[in-house]
Amino acid sequence: MQMPLIQFTSLVYSILIMFVFFLKKRQNSLENKIYSGLIIVNFIGLIIDILTVVVIQLYGNSLIGEIFNKLLLVCLIAYMVFMTIYIYV
Repeated sequence: MQMPLIQFTSLVYSILIMFVFFLKKRQNSLENKIYSGLIIVNFIGLIIDILTVVVIQLYGNSLIGEIFNKLLLVCLIAYMVFMTIYIYV
């Protein structure tokens, strides 16, 4: 079974960014709130992406694989919405 190496390295990088952002003192601005939501959605999306790859490799195109695919699409849409809001605010 081939493990998703790029997703794991991205997860480590995302955890590093989360530690740096959430452990330091910052201003209570709208941009920071949107960026924190963006980081959280990215982290959840990476976990769901890794789980999707593993589930598809184990079970193939079953119902649980379809559910994880739909969850991944919802996370991608949420990420696009947060990114669009972050850009235009």
